[in-house]
Amino acid sequence: MFEADISDVVYDEEYKISRPYNQNLSISIKRSGLANPLILIENGSSFRILSGHNRFMAMRDASIAKFIAVKTVSIHEEFRKEIIKKNYSGLLSFSGKLKACKYFYSDTDLMNELGIPASRRTANDILIPDSILDYFNEKDAPLKILDEMLMLDYDIISAYESFITAKGFKFALFRESVAIVSDILKLTGKEDVISVFDNASEDIILIKELKRIRYPLMSSLLEKSASLSERFRNAGMNLTFPQNFDGGFADISIRIKKKTKASDFFGACGKLTDSDIDDIIGII
Repeated sequence: MFEADISDVVYDEEYKISRPYNQNLSISIKRSGLANPLILIENGSSFRILSGHNRFMAMRDASIAKFIAVKTVSIHEEFRKEIIKKNYSGLLSFSGKLKACKYFYSDTDLMNELGIPASRRTANDILIPDSILDYFNEKDAPLKILDEMLMLDYDIISAYESFITAKGFKFALFRESVAIVSDILKLTGKEDVISVFDNASEDIILIKELKRIRYPLMSSLLEKSASLSERFRNAGMNLTFPQNFDGGFADISIRIKKKTKASDFFGACGKLTDSDIDDIIGII
């Protein structure tokens, strides 16, 4: 071990495999000190970080000038150990798994331990924009999402990049959207999909519009049933349909309260018209 000066470290993230930096770490280190030394790689008169990227950023934020570190010359072996350690502690990030693939794709034991699918055991660069990879890293996404994304047209991937950057995306909805978009592209062109991404104001609206393209009949039935149900509510009745409109029926109910009179009940029923029944039958 030796005492290093923070100004002697040239920060880069080639070996960063931990999850994104949290500023609470800076508060902790300022209060309690550095629990574990950084592992550094000598690089001429300076150093690079092999392990401790978040701790380095925390010390920089806390204005700590000197710290305890360890120099390593066994970069490959030490990096493998750090990957295993981070994985065991649940701190290995999405990008960390990608780097494990890049450096150790032929290490079957390590790949199996990390649960890396066979399709990702390659040193090839991933043709996905950095902002999307950062998003996956933030969401701690499973690696198989890459396979799903790489099946998409690059213009669609660019549409995802723009949408995520401008509007954000809940990860559960993101995964749902990828499945829907993949189905749409098997049936039609990409123009309608890109238009949805360009015009949707938020992720839930985007999903709704994608479903409208993917399931036109179901989307039409949902819109008609919602409009019809609203008409019935305004008339004092509740109209419900079974899930996916299965069974060929609908239920109409009227809530009876303590002060409800028979005239109220029959009055509500009297508001039903042949047109209302025809509309219901048209849906079921």
